[in-house]
Amino acid sequence: MTEAVRKSMWVLCVLAAVVTVTPSAFGQAFTATLAGVVTDPNDAAIPGAIVKIRNQATNDARQTTTSGEGRYIFSQLPPGTYEVTAETAGFKTLVRSGVGLSVSQTAELNLAMELGDVTQTISVTEGAPILDTQTANRAVTLSSQQVLDLPVNARNPFVLVHVNAGVIAVRTGISQATQDQNHNRFSMNGGRGQ
Repeated sequence: MTEAVRKSMWVLCVLAAVVTVTPSAFGQAFTATLAGVVTDPNDAAIPGAIVKIRNQATNDARQTTTSGEGRYIFSQLPPGTYEVTAETAGFKTLVRSGVGLSVSQTAELNLAMELGDVTQTISVTEGAPILDTQTANRAVTLSSQQVLDLPVNARNPFVLVHVNAGVIAVRTGISQATQDQNHNRFSMNGGRGQ
């Protein structure tokens, strides 16, 4: 083989490796999205309201303006706890803290503003839990403390899959295998047990 043919073969191998590995990397989502509608006391949309979001751990802040339908969206947010602020003329500033976002979550947080002076602030520290209403995502993110606190007697990471809703253990039909030795066989949301 000549040197030119060897180089061409090497380049083709590298390109083939990149083409086969790259599509699987696009499916990984490590960020969250927060969207919602800003409304007045009559549930009418407020266009042009300024909505700010701040990561409470890193102080990373972003800002957007609501659309004509009062909608706002923040995408590609790192998982964490956020503070969301909405303000516009003629309404009290609304601050909602403790908004938790996890990996791959698309959460909806609607903000209902009250009439008043902009200098007045309404702080909401506790509210209804944020639900992922935009996708059929059933993901669960466990903190390291939650993993440590789980009463698990096996050293098998597949045990942790059973903390998700919709996960059931699948029997193997092997009479010697007990359920605690069969953690890698489970069914999620009615799917196959493989």
